[in-house]
Amino acid sequence: MSNPPTLVFIPGAWNKPRCYDKVIKLLQDEHQLKCVSIALPTTSGDPQATFKDDLDVAREAIASETTQGRNVVVVAHSYGGMVGNSAIKGPPAEEAEYWVSQLTTQGLKALFEGREYTYAGWQDVPTWYIGTVEDHGLPVLAQRIIVGMAREMGGSVEHRELPTSHSPFLSQPEATVKIMLDAAKKQLPHDIQWTYSNDLEVITMDHQDGSYLPQGGWLNPPPNDYVEKVKSQHWKEFLDKARHLWKAASYMKPRESYGSIPPLKDGTNEVVDNECKAKMFMEAFFPKMAAPGAMENPEPNEEIRWDPITKEEVYGALQRMKARKAPGEDEIPTMVWKQIWPYLSEEIFQIFTASINLGYYPRQWKRARIVVLRKPNKPDYAIPGAYQPISLLNTLGKVLEAVVAKRLSYYAETYSLLPNTQFGGRPGRNTEQALLILSNAIDKAWIRSKVVTLVAFDLKGAFNGVNGSVIDGQLKAKGIPSILRSWVISFIEERTTSITFDNFKSTRLPLENAGLAQGSPPSPILFIFFNAVLVNQPVNHKGGSSAFIDDYFRWVVGPSAEENLRKLQEDDIPRIEQWANQTGSCFAAEKTELIHLTQRKSELSKGQLIIQGTTIKPSTTAKLLSVVFDNELRWKLHVQQVLKRATKVSTALSGLRYLRPGQMRQLYQACVTPIVDYASTVWHCPTKDKMHLRALNTVQRSALIQILSVFKSVATTTMEVELFTLPTRLRLRQRAQITIVNLLTLPWDHPIQGVLSRARRRRDNPGNGSAPRFPLAESMKTMGLKQFSGLETINPKPTAQWKLRAFKEIDINPDREKARKNAAALLTNPHRVVYSDASGHDNHLGAAAVVLDRNQNIVASRKTAIGSMAHWSIHIAELIGVYDAISIGGGLPSNKNDIRLGDVIVSKPDGQYGGVVQYDLGKWTADGFERTGSLNAPPERLLAVLNLMPGHGRQFAEPPSRLYPDEGLDQLFEPDGQQLVNRQPGRRREGPYVFYGTIASGNSVIKDADTRDKLRVQHGVLCCEMEAAGLMNSSFPCLVIRGISDYADSHKNDRWQEYAAATSARYAKDFLSQIPEEVAQELAPIRVREDRELFLQTVASTHGQNRTSRVR
Repeated sequence: MSNPPTLVFIPGAWNKPRCYDKVIKLLQDEHQLKCVSIALPTTSGDPQATFKDDLDVAREAIASETTQGRNVVVVAHSYGGMVGNSAIKGPPAEEAEYWVSQLTTQGLKALFEGREYTYAGWQDVPTWYIGTVEDHGLPVLAQRIIVGMAREMGGSVEHRELPTSHSPFLSQPEATVKIMLDAAKKQLPHDIQWTYSNDLEVITMDHQDGSYLPQGGWLNPPPNDYVEKVKSQHWKEFLDKARHLWKAASYMKPRESYGSIPPLKDGTNEVVDNECKAKMFMEAFFPKMAAPGAMENPEPNEEIRWDPITKEEVYGALQRMKARKAPGEDEIPTMVWKQIWPYLSEEIFQIFTASINLGYYPRQWKRARIVVLRKPNKPDYAIPGAYQPISLLNTLGKVLEAVVAKRLSYYAETYSLLPNTQFGGRPGRNTEQALLILSNAIDKAWIRSKVVTLVAFDLKGAFNGVNGSVIDGQLKAKGIPSILRSWVISFIEERTTSITFDNFKSTRLPLENAGLAQGSPPSPILFIFFNAVLVNQPVNHKGGSSAFIDDYFRWVVGPSAEENLRKLQEDDIPRIEQWANQTGSCFAAEKTELIHLTQRKSELSKGQLIIQGTTIKPSTTAKLLSVVFDNELRWKLHVQQVLKRATKVSTALSGLRYLRPGQMRQLYQACVTPIVDYASTVWHCPTKDKMHLRALNTVQRSALIQILSVFKSVATTTMEVELFTLPTRLRLRQRAQITIVNLLTLPWDHPIQGVLSRARRRRDNPGNGSAPRFPLAESMKTMGLKQFSGLETINPKPTAQWKLRAFKEIDINPDREKARKNAAALLTNPHRVVYSDASGHDNHLGAAAVVLDRNQNIVASRKTAIGSMAHWSIHIAELIGVYDAISIGGGLPSNKNDIRLGDVIVSKPDGQYGGVVQYDLGKWTADGFERTGSLNAPPERLLAVLNLMPGHGRQFAEPPSRLYPDEGLDQLFEPDGQQLVNRQPGRRREGPYVFYGTIASGNSVIKDADTRDKLRVQHGVLCCEMEAAGLMNSSFPCLVIRGISDYADSHKNDRWQEYAAATSARYAKDFLSQIPEEVAQELAPIRVREDRELFLQTVASTHGQNRTSRVR
């Protein structure tokens, strides 16, 4: 700097100006710098002073120097009021006591009023941050987190640390002065540099021409060419970071360009006043709903048992939340809670636990801040209905809400509480599946020359129209725990909000019809419970329904449009209106869509429906879940809509400068192709739709020209090869194949499985040439039959997040060197570590897993011979190795097998026995009974399949609840037969568990606890039975699966036999579904005539009434 600057010192919240005396003395005596120290109104005893008053004083001090042509450095200490006597550390005790005596108080208004004048200048200019290592008010770790967060948000921060307490200008003034001078010396001629500490802010400003603009900015801007050069350089550096590429793409999203909300229309009057506008928005967003009518409450299900929330459950919910989610009134983003969780986890967990147990949701978390945004492409923005509310809520409350949402989702899926026609807000379900079910119904109807009439309903208010008493009744009927229902009622009631738009914030108002808060995690699943009765309609040849949360459409199949309308008007409309009256809901008749889907043009415009007094006439199109259906399913209008949206986004992305072709390609594939490909299995036939492809190709061609900057005469194929981009036809075909494979991995009871089965039949038997097109079946024609078999079933249903997990952390690294480094680092881990791997040798594959403690001692291990490489791949072997690791890791917490009635035992070799031991096969000697002989082990192929099944001591299925006797009837007695064994609850109502090991087989029934325990000690058996030994040495390739019906003691009874038979049958079914087709063909043939007795014995062994197992 050409002239020595003036230093203006601003004290912190508890300090008077003289706290800077040491620093000022050094600067004046040794560096001849002018120093000015000011007093803040909020620390001078004025309780009415606000942040604005402090700001005015600071500005006046700076302006007095800049108007005289001097440069200015502003030094400001902590302004949070979070420092105590312990933070004054470093000087001698007498001096420390003196400075403590000089601390002052600050008015609370500085913390809550005047915040609209704040500005995050550190995002615009380079920043210096002085950390204080020994700070007790703001720990050094928290300071480093602040610096890291600032850097993540794009700030350029120079970080220096001093071994001092919260006030470095008192304990280490010389070091503080040095850092200030370093910051000042590095200042460039036209920059404005703000330097912060936790605590110490150094702001350097060069005077330009003597002007100072208190209201318009700090100083005049630098020359334009310099600004443009710096901006360009910064933009290039910004884009080079992968995570910033997506942030840049968000800048280019098409946005409505408007300055403010125009005057709103209230009838014939125009409303200009913002308070009146806010009131109109409140009435539009939260319409007054009718009181719910009398509703017949069905017989409630048995109440589901409640398990207390766990700290791990809360932590998991926190980790799943987006770090930069917009905060609510407290302005604390989720990122902060993630960073401070290690320090406040216990306090947060206690608050959450108290909230659940008391059935009370804190009022502070129910205060919403609603931001008003325009709905896109509305014709008139002078009506409140053209706007949508974005509700911002406190992020800490959302963490607890996420825990509750997961619980509700688990209950809903585990106990099948929701209708199969609901596809929104549920794991493993999406909009495309809902549309495929409709597409399948239309195809079936058209083949039978029927007409499909569809009505799409729109609920007015939707989430905001949910009544608390109605949702409580629905939850009670489904058996949701009462402790959770009480919390939900508190969550819904007594909400308040303020509305923000055009820099205006309304006064806080109570919400009489708050309903479910939009943007709150439990709101979707609660709404699904709310409208479950409405959408629960069977899907068959007569009609059906589908729903995606609040979007609901109903269709009827009949010989004519008029007949369909008659059914709808007489049967469905009264049912729907009755539901609306009972729940206090209201349908927006003006948004209801009616369409006849038929190839008969004479039927297209017939008839009408009357809903709530409004006449609905049929239209030529209907938009269902963002796909435009036309009467004859030609999809021309849908393709036009897709082209328009994709072209708009592609054009916007072309406005990003300095992107490399690879980056542009990445943006195109992430932002443009999903718009084109959405739900393509519903509307695109890969073998026929040449007209659609010609239109869709134009989007990709224009994008490729922009990315490669080539002439328009270059062929599209050439550009696709150059940029490694699939042609549109191949991309859509690939997407359809991937979608089909993903659908085939869903469980057998998923509603989409029926559609897939029929599509496969249509693929193989398309019918005559006049048969209508079924895009899903046409897509299957591009796939081989082998692709449909041998797929793993992936259950998307949520797991019990509150149960103890076997693993604290899982690390899967594709880079071998990095994996080795990570493994070496884990050797010092206080927890046990499980390693897994797989390899091939001599055309055979194997997998292994080993558990090591911190001293590298082997705690447990497992190795598996998988089979020939002709039948298994190395990738499958790696997965089996991982599964082995999970299985043995799950058995680590205890060496005991906590087997309960209804669990399943599967025979498996353990090194000593082949899975079954015949305990009474042998001879008596002078030393007692000596067991002789051995039994065969199951075939290696079958044992390999066990690696694909749930691990030892794990739940493997949902409970067949209608058969489950009761946990209280599961009684294990001591060997004396008199006293019950005190055991923890088994939680088997959630589903049976499976155990693998040795099964004891003999010729007599064991009904004695002493004999049972002796067998367990001698042979390590898990259960006793009578049939398996005769099978294991035969030519029948098998392993033994047994359900546990009693404990092989004197208390044997038949109460559990039916349930045990059901659970073992369920495991057997799941096991058989995992056997590869080629293995099944190899093992399946049985010569029934030659092995007639063996066959009959096999049938007898599966009889649930008389042949069940006994456990130790």
